[in-house]
Amino acid sequence: EKAFWMTMNDFVRIFNVHYYCKILPEDDWQTVRRSGVFPATGGGCVNFPSWVQNEQILLDVEDEADVVITLTQSDDKYQKDRETTNKNSRPAIGIVCHKHNFGEVNLGKIKKLVTMRSTGIELISDYSSTREVYCSGKLGIGRYVIIPSTFDPNSGCNFWITIQSSERINVFAGAEVEWDEKFNDPKLEGDNEMEQDLVQAPTHPSHTFEEDTKTIAIRAAAKMVAELTILARSLEQRKDGLEAKLLALHKKVAEVQ
Repeated sequence: EKAFWMTMNDFVRIFNVHYYCKILPEDDWQTVRRSGVFPATGGGCVNFPSWVQNEQILLDVEDEADVVITLTQSDDKYQKDRETTNKNSRPAIGIVCHKHNFGEVNLGKIKKLVTMRSTGIELISDYSSTREVYCSGKLGIGRYVIIPSTFDPNSGCNFWITIQSSERINVFAGAEVEWDEKFNDPKLEGDNEMEQDLVQAPTHPSHTFEEDTKTIAIRAAAKMVAELTILARSLEQRKDGLEAKLLALHKKVAEVQ
């Protein structure tokens, strides 16, 4: 391991791509991995009613935890058969982590999330045609569902999802979950009550990895607007709840007097 110093002007003149790797303490963090397949028919992001056909990974968070969720798709360099049958061999992928009180897994007949709301989203990634995408943040005590998907439906490719957390999180997916029969209907459609449609990150020619500053700024601004919208709705609901509690408290005081 070595370090060196250089001026900022030299840095931006010499380098045009910057990669960084977040190292998490293995002794203190839990890592859980699951594999799956994007639907060959249906699926896609929440912009499409078929989003509900994507695999749903359930989380039971018993203590507030910092989490990093990473979605990885197959490396097309090692999947030459796919390259010959599908020119667009690396679809845009993304992650949504949404509140979902799914009940007790050991009792079976679990309900899928079928309505996506802006106020229910806790974490969300960009939708990008890269090998992997991730989202990170803090999850409070409660139950959640992770929905990995491609941006457009009908992908049918493999994926792996990695959930890293500062506290132990119970993860249920695949054969571990017995869904209620009505949620296995291949024609099942989901509802979208999002404030705005999801957007796909700009794609770039395969011969270059450069991104101009305007594109980066626009994408960052769009993501910030989406996050602020979700936060504003959440704060508005919290405000309404506090006002109701304050009104009830005033009534009790008046009754005592």
